[in-house]
Amino acid sequence: MITTFQLLQWRAAIKLETAGMKHSSGRSVRKHACREIGMPLNSTADFVLKVLDAMIERIKEETA
Repeated sequence: MITTFQLLQWRAAIKLETAGMKHSSGRSVRKHACREIGMPLNSTADFVLKVLDAMIERIKEETA
């Protein structure tokens, strides 16, 4: 089960990756998030961010 906190972490890390920063381990957070969500690994960062935002919004609506 993916927590809301994890989704928010991935979203922030992917935004930093698009700005040119790298994760401390050197691995791509975008690819890791894609693998966990079940998306193709070659998905663009913008598309992954849109999917993550939609998942976060869905969780917000369910808990409201």
